[in-house]
Amino acid sequence: MSIDKEKTGQGIDTLKERVLIPELKEIISSQFPEGASGITSVDIGTGNASSHLKLLEQLEEENIFCKNVVFIDSLKSIFGELLENLVTKDILDDHHNCAIIEPDTAFEIGPSLFGYEETADFITAQMVFHQIENNAELSLILCKLFLELKDNGCLYITDFHSAYFDYLLKNEPKKLIGAGVNLGGNSKYLYSFDSGGTAPVVQRSLLDIATILLMNGFHVTKVVQPSLKSVMDVKERYRVLEEENIPMFYILKAEKRPDRFLSYSSGIVKSIGLEKENSLNIFLMDDDTLTLPSSSIGKSINAGDGIFLMEVILPDGRTCCQVWVSPKEKGRDIWSVNFVSKLK
Repeated sequence: MSIDKEKTGQGIDTLKERVLIPELKEIISSQFPEGASGITSVDIGTGNASSHLKLLEQLEEENIFCKNVVFIDSLKSIFGELLENLVTKDILDDHHNCAIIEPDTAFEIGPSLFGYEETADFITAQMVFHQIENNAELSLILCKLFLELKDNGCLYITDFHSAYFDYLLKNEPKKLIGAGVNLGGNSKYLYSFDSGGTAPVVQRSLLDIATILLMNGFHVTKVVQPSLKSVMDVKERYRVLEEENIPMFYILKAEKRPDRFLSYSSGIVKSIGLEKENSLNIFLMDDDTLTLPSSSIGKSINAGDGIFLMEVILPDGRTCCQVWVSPKEKGRDIWSVNFVSKLK
């Protein structure tokens, strides 16, 4: 997803092809036990699209055929390679409808999908969430993906397992250089690829991811830790991880729960005003007004900022309202605040 770094560490392609994609195919196939045709898939952080194209090929072996395919990545320099792969795989033929979205930032992946609301049968996010440092940004992306999915749609996430980062810190510390923590308290590192180059990564546990998913209306129904048996001969690290039962990756299936969704709204801030001592009125360009507790807004909101609000029911029956603010001023990070009701 990074827009200022070229993709490095191409050894991940072998892991995707031999470890992740076969397992992902089996999990997605369970969503369509009788097969399916004419369905819509979306791939987040698609890169040159090679992984998603291979996944689509394997799904066709299970009689699952995608008619509409959306590829999303903010790395514009890879567009030529992406397009070449689409042409080579005949994905641009009369039997498919394709869309390529190249947002300027990872955050804009969310809003740019608004035109695809409630159209996707499944969405894949392959090895991308660890690249998103800001938890508020990641949460807003998941909010938008929830809105994009059909009511019976599913999100499939593949990423580095937190235990793999722990293994590297203990056994190969030069591969993972500490770089502090993000605002959510998650550790940040510079990950050194065996083939050269580095990239910033964030370590999140499965509990961290599951919590963000729940707050955006998803229900986690399956978590798989793929075996590395098929690549034990490729690198000594893979052999050790497999023999010591240390997961390198996880694959997570999250189902959309429309029965937990209450509301969503968004707009551009026109002005701010205090209604009462502890309340803040936010007037939007479309003449709507949001009223929020001023004591819970830890950062300023300014005219021209984008604001997004989503309200869902949590599994324990409480309601959760998330508010995200995307500052108009360049260089300022998106931030969010959550309001959770008390248990009855």
